Amino acid sequence: MKRAAEGYDFYVAPFVILMGQKPEVKRFADNRREVSYWKAAQKIWSELNLYQRIREFPMELISVSTFRRMQEYVGKPQYAAEEAVKLSPSLGHFASWVLGVCEFHQYLRKYCEREMDAEILDEGELHFLHDMDTMMYHNFKVFKYVAEKCSEYKEVPFIAQELANHPQFKLDI
Repeated sequence: MKRAAEGYDFYVAPFVILMGQKPEVKRFADNRREVSYWKAAQKIWSELNLYQRIREFPMELISVSTFRRMQEYVGKPQYAAEEAVKLSPSLGHFASWVLGVCEFHQYLRKYCEREMDAEILDEGELHFLHDMDTMMYHNFKVFKYVAEKCSEYKEVPFIAQELANHPQFKLDI
């Protein structure tokens, strides 16, 4: 299929954005431009390692700008796997996967301090997260101490060292 049927582009756009591909842009003499994600989607679907790439997709590393670009499509009520299935069953599966990735990303944004900003967490949640991080930091210090004193806990020093070097745990306690 050289040209996407009506509606296909709408459902494949977030998938293409997630996969880091750029859409095809046609510019016309009257300064109009036509953006199509269909050809980029076909390139992705023709990759031999597509299913492996989907299985190993790093959902926790989606940037805020990528997520916002996806929201232009996924945030609309008509973006639903049930609607995509009407066009094509396989398109419905990809739309369902995109919606699952978005749901997971929203969960991470809301409950992890990694990408924290005032729009997402209120002040009480920020204090709670800081207190939890402080308690985890103290627990890892205890693990490290126990590991240094007891030879039975060989893996704990490595984990404690990795976490102690992580920027999130650089707390002035």
